[in-house]
Amino acid sequence: MLVILLPEQVVKYWEEIRYYIEAALPVQMQRGYDMNRVLEHIVGGLLLVALLTDRGGIIVAVFTLRVQEDRMLGVKNLVIVTGYASRMLAKSEVDDMLMTAKKLAESQQCKGILFYTDKEGAVQLFKQSGGSEHKFIMWEV
Repeated sequence: MLVILLPEQVVKYWEEIRYYIEAALPVQMQRGYDMNRVLEHIVGGLLLVALLTDRGGIIVAVFTLRVQEDRMLGVKNLVIVTGYASRMLAKSEVDDMLMTAKKLAESQQCKGILFYTDKEGAVQLFKQSGGSEHKFIMWEV
């Protein structure tokens, strides 16, 4: 089950949640990444934290989400900024997570859900759950 946490809940469990967020960062972003800024954005409501738990309530994965607006096109998307699981997720868990994410996206008038990853296993799992793959290229400056 995917649960969206309130900012106060994130602060209470920050050390555990922080581990999942840091583990999810792409290698090029891990250098000098300021986790205090991440927490500020969570407390300020600009970044949401969602936990995926198993039937026993144990945390299996942590995702950070934000609504991103493309003002030129006039559309909003829900962006899964980071996602890290302590084990390989089952397709049913991904489907459950996406169902909750879709409800959140709809409530925010988003057109779609975006998730950037370079993990081939995650790409295949999300494609099996109805996602379409697009390429993303980045240059470091």
